[in-house]
Amino acid sequence: MKTKPMLGIMTIHAPGIPPFPEKSFYKQIVQTGQSEGIPVIIFHPNAIDEQTQTVKGYTLNQAGNWMSVTTSLPAFIYDRCFYIGKGLNRRYKPYVLKLKENKNIQFLGLGLKGKWQLYQMVSAHPVLSQFLPHTDILNRNKQLSDWLNRYKSIILKPINGSLGMGIIKITEKSGRAYDIEGRDLLNKSFQSSVSNLSSLYQFIQPFIRRWKYLIQPYLTLTSKQGVPFDMRIFMQKDGTGQWISIGKAVRIGQKNSITSNLHGGGKACCFRDFLDRNYNREQIEGILSRVKILEELLPPYIESQHGQLLELGIDTGIDQDGRVWLLEVNSKPGRQIFEQINDQDALRKSQINPVYYARYLMQTRSRRI
Repeated sequence: MKTKPMLGIMTIHAPGIPPFPEKSFYKQIVQTGQSEGIPVIIFHPNAIDEQTQTVKGYTLNQAGNWMSVTTSLPAFIYDRCFYIGKGLNRRYKPYVLKLKENKNIQFLGLGLKGKWQLYQMVSAHPVLSQFLPHTDILNRNKQLSDWLNRYKSIILKPINGSLGMGIIKITEKSGRAYDIEGRDLLNKSFQSSVSNLSSLYQFIQPFIRRWKYLIQPYLTLTSKQGVPFDMRIFMQKDGTGQWISIGKAVRIGQKNSITSNLHGGGKACCFRDFLDRNYNREQIEGILSRVKILEELLPPYIESQHGQLLELGIDTGIDQDGRVWLLEVNSKPGRQIFEQINDQDALRKSQINPVYYARYLMQTRSRRI
């Protein structure tokens, strides 16, 4: 396939004109590319013409308005496709696989495979493994009773889930009864109770038929007011190919929710302000020290085991003793958390660094030729 030394942003269809999400984000990338002399095109995976070896997409004209263009395939691709549901995955996957097989095309980063693969990777590291809660794949009903006997409260997470959808918390009460809460298949909050294990197994069947699940002890990751929260660390490569920390923020959930995800009704706040309100000075020093370990060790280690990466959203929890837990790592993190806390510096860096990193890769490739 013939390729062109340009940056392509690969994304899914969405309502509106032009027909893709994250329009303001992509506009910033295109404008940065124009100022750096790097052409940028936004395209859908299925917009490729195999016969002409071209792709139809969108860029900005001189007036800053979106316009449709047809060009050779971009030599560098920033993958921003989110496959929520099997339909989108089936729709785009064949085209994405062909692009990845093209030796003339380089992806800025390759998507992480899932929570279980991440757990296996990190658990093998002598330092990073300390941040992981006990985790296993849910593959038989008896695990639930064994884990509940040990921990009394457990959480089930879809291996390839996102946005908090399908997450389930189970708490054993006296008399072998159980409280169940979480987010259903439509990402709506629910609460229920059952009186025995048999009813518990029956309740979770619709979930485990749809997704494979991980099982973990439920960690008490709540503020002094009893509100669930987690912390997002946004790591990214810069124009020299080095990992840097772009920013940190705390996501606070709703009072009766078990998740703090922004899509589940959560809100964001400043990381340091949150620490000052909820922990003492000694605890804060310990938290910052552990966060620094994650920032320095986790991105290069994951990349060494997984392959090319551009950015990572590292989600962590902090328990009431100040211990930091690694909850999840996202290779396609959103930026809205910086908008919510009005951190314009972090927001802008997160938007323009993909262009600078692409320029670094282009220069590296040209030196090899």
